[in-house]
Amino acid sequence: MQYVEIVKHFVTLGPIKLASTGNTGINEDSGQRKYDIQSRINGRRVTYMLVIRYLAEDDAGDYLCTIRIQGVQWPEWPKKIGKLTVQIAPQIQPSINSIYEKDIGSSLQLTCESHGNPYPNITWKREDGQELPMGGFKSRGATLNLIDIQRNDRGNYICVADNNVKPPDSFKVEVIVFFQPSCRPVQSTVGQAQNRGFNAKLECIVAGYPQPSMKWMKETENGKLIEIDDDDKYDITKQFSSQLRNDEFWYTLLVKNVEAKDYTNYHCVGTNKYGDGEQPFLYLKRCSVRDFTVLT
Repeated sequence: MQYVEIVKHFVTLGPIKLASTGNTGINEDSGQRKYDIQSRINGRRVTYMLVIRYLAEDDAGDYLCTIRIQGVQWPEWPKKIGKLTVQIAPQIQPSINSIYEKDIGSSLQLTCESHGNPYPNITWKREDGQELPMGGFKSRGATLNLIDIQRNDRGNYICVADNNVKPPDSFKVEVIVFFQPSCRPVQSTVGQAQNRGFNAKLECIVAGYPQPSMKWMKETENGKLIEIDDDDKYDITKQFSSQLRNDEFWYTLLVKNVEAKDYTNYHCVGTNKYGDGEQPFLYLKRCSVRDFTVLT
C-alpha cells in the first residue's frame, strides 16, 4: 500500500504536514477534518486528491504531494506541487471618514483602499447619478480628487470595489459644503378667493449649511417688510420630503381666511452663521421680491 502525505509551507511556521493516508488531517471544533486525502482507482492508476474544508484566505499557496515507496530513497519518491489560489470577494478598508465638511473653494482627496483576490478594480461615482466635479460619471482608481469645491459638489460619493467575485463591496462618503442660504418658491404664484373662509398655502425651500433659521416676511402697502408670526392668522410649519437634500428644508406658510389685505408679496428668508476664515458673520439671504403673490 502506498503512503501519501501532503505538506504545505507556511511563511511563519515553515513546512507542516497537513494530511497523510492513515492520518487524514486536523480535526476542527465541529468534528470535521480540515484536510482529507481521497483516492480514486482506475485500473493500476491511483489518483490522490486533497480536500480542504472551511476554505480561508491563508489556505492559498503551494502544496507538496509526496508518495512514499518502500525501498526507494526519498529524493526518488514521486512528488508534485499544486498551487491553490483562493478567490476572495472585495473588502473595502475603513481607512477614510464617511463624512467631510468643506468650505467653498477648498479641495479634498478621497482614497478608497480595498483588498481581495484578484485585486479589485475600484470605481468612484455619485450616488445621485450626476456628473463628477472633474467630468464624467465614473472615475477609475482608488483616489478621487475634488478641486475647488463648489456648492453643487456636495452630496454622497460611492466607492465600488469589484473583482468579479461576488459580492462587490461599496463605501459611501458624504461631502458637506458650507454655503450661504438660498430660497426658492415651490410655486411663485398662488390664487385664492377672498372673504369666503378659504386658506392659501405658500411653500418655500430653503437651502444652506449650517442649517439656516427661517422666517416669513410680508410686504406692506408702502413696501416695508414685516415678519410674520405663527398665530391665529398664520400657520408656519416645516415639512419633510425624501426628495430633498440633507441641507434643504421645506417650509409652509398657511394664510387663513384670505382677505383683501392679504393680497401682496411674501418672502421667505433664510439666515445662517457662515465663516470665511477670518471671523464669523451672519449672512441674510433674501429670495427675489416677487417670490409669492396671492391673487384674486
